[in-house]
Amino acid sequence: MAEGAAVLGGAVPRRVRGANLAPFVIGLVVAAIGMAFGTNAGYAINPARGLGPRLASFITGHHHAWRDQWGNLYWWVPIAGPLIGGLVGAVAYKLFIGRFLPTAEPEPPGRVPAPEA
Repeated sequence: MAEGAAVLGGAVPRRVRGANLAPFVIGLVVAAIGMAFGTNAGYAINPARGLGPRLASFITGHHHAWRDQWGNLYWWVPIAGPLIGGLVGAVAYKLFIGRFLPTAEPEPPGRVPAPEA
């Protein structure tokens, strides 16, 4: 395994090595969320990983599937969390980033686009 990492590390040109850490950081965030909330939700950080297994467990006779280990209703958190987070993220983008982006100039009236050759 170390040899494979050395080969892949050597294949990357020197000027871009470490330039894009986004996949690594996203992996760390997912791992941190899983370690923090794994006991409550079974690593359910999206609705598909939370609702489906709980529904299947309930259908097969585990009537406590909708609750966490302390008996609190928890099934709605992996569903509502991404929806609320998406809305908060969209509003934050509009407020902090979108308003500073340049806008396109409107076309002058009566102008006909030139046909492409």
